[in-house]
Amino acid sequence: MTERYDTGIVEAGTAETGTAEAGTAETGGPGLSFWRGSYTVEAAAVVSITILVLASLLIAVFYVHDRAVFQSIACESAVLGSNYATDSERTAAAASAKAQVSASRFLGSRDVSGNISVGEDTSEASWSAAYPVPGFAVSYFANGELPIQTSWSSQIMQPTDTIRLIRGAGELLSNLAEGTE
Repeated sequence: MTERYDTGIVEAGTAETGTAEAGTAETGGPGLSFWRGSYTVEAAAVVSITILVLASLLIAVFYVHDRAVFQSIACESAVLGSNYATDSERTAAAASAKAQVSASRFLGSRDVSGNISVGEDTSEASWSAAYPVPGFAVSYFANGELPIQTSWSSQIMQPTDTIRLIRGAGELLSNLAEGTE
C-alpha cells in the first residue's frame, strides 16, 4: 500500500511519512488496549501497597515515640523522687511528677497508668499503657493493641551523710599532715 504526497511516493508506515501500521499502539489497535489495562492494574497495586506501607510506618513511628516518652517520664519521675533531703519532700515531688503527665504528650497510647514509690534507699517509677493498632493481624495476635511498659529506679543519696564523711576525711587528713591525731 502506498500513499502519494507532494514529495513523492513513500511506503506507508515508515518514519518519513509519520504514519503507523494498523494494530500498533499509535493507531489505537489491539496492542494499545492490552497495555493500557495492564498499566492501570499495576498502578492500582503499586499505589495500594505504597499507602499500606506508609500507614504502617506512621503507626510504628507513633508507637516508638510513645515508648520514648514513657521511658523519659519514668526516668524523670524516679530521679525527681530521689533529689530531696526528706521523705515528705520526695513523696510530694513524686506526686507532682505523676500529676504533670498528660495525655497530650502521647500520640496514641490509651489506658495510661503510673506508679512512683519512694523508699529509704531507692526511688522507683513504672508506667504502662496500651497502644491501639488497627488491622486484622494485630488484633488476632495482640488483641488489637501493643503494650508499653517502662520502669526506672534511682538510688537515693543522702547528701548530709556524704558531706559529713567528706569533712571528716578532710579533718583526718589535715591532722595527719600536722602530725597530730
